Amino acid sequence: MLIARIVVGMAVLATLLFNGSYAYTRGDGQFEKLGLILLAVIIDLSKTSFLAAAAHLRANRHILAAVVLFVLWWPAIALSSWASFSYISTNRAATAADKAAGSDARDRAQRRYDLAKRKVELVTADSAYVSSAGCAKPKGAVATKFCEGVSEATEELAAAEAALTKAPPGRADPETLLLAQQTGVQQGTVEFMITVVPALFLELVASLGFYAVTRSLPTASAKPASAPVDALPTAEVVRDGAATKTPPEALAVAPATADAPKTARRLAPATPLAR
Repeated sequence: MLIARIVVGMAVLATLLFNGSYAYTRGDGQFEKLGLILLAVIIDLSKTSFLAAAAHLRANRHILAAVVLFVLWWPAIALSSWASFSYISTNRAATAADKAAGSDARDRAQRRYDLAKRKVELVTADSAYVSSAGCAKPKGAVATKFCEGVSEATEELAAAEAALTKAPPGRADPETLLLAQQTGVQQGTVEFMITVVPALFLELVASLGFYAVTRSLPTASAKPASAPVDALPTAEVVRDGAATKTPPEALAVAPATADAPKTARRLAPATPLAR
């Protein structure tokens, strides 16, 4: 139970962070940002606490108040879920844009490398390159000019290879593309699902989870259970030399009055006394 409460607490903090951060980006000035953050916090705390509070009120027979909080819980959970979804989707979009830009840069570097490599392959396959022993011993002005071109192509290939090494790897969201290919679902639908499902799950943990873990907490009105009368032990009372079993509630001695004088009673152990 302790771990569940920790998880719920982390979920509540996460939704506060997500909703507050999203509200901050929606405001123009500092005053507007502060107002939207306050609104997001109120909505988020309402979503977290109203359901548990409604259950508590219902347990204490405040039915109308419980119904009011339960009705107010629905727009709170809806608005909070929308804010979490917007926060996650906005960050995913920004990350995808950066990855797309990096993917384009890598594609350009790859094309440059392929062209430089192809050029080197062409010049090294030329007969002039072979006859000059790989441009180690060029003979004549033509061979010298040719070998200069070979040297430039080699340098261009080295620069293209270095640029390709520094280029960011991979495509934008390769996991969504692979999942879309394997399931036959559109990539946009996959991206929507992997955004809305975590947001909704987080909101449910922060609201329904909070309701669930607070149900196990002790309340002030809880009273310790008393043992039934039948389960209480009996005692033996000795009267006039005869031992009789008497329940504990019957052992209370009534106060002495003028009409009813006090009668002395002596408690005996559980086994009869030999007299």
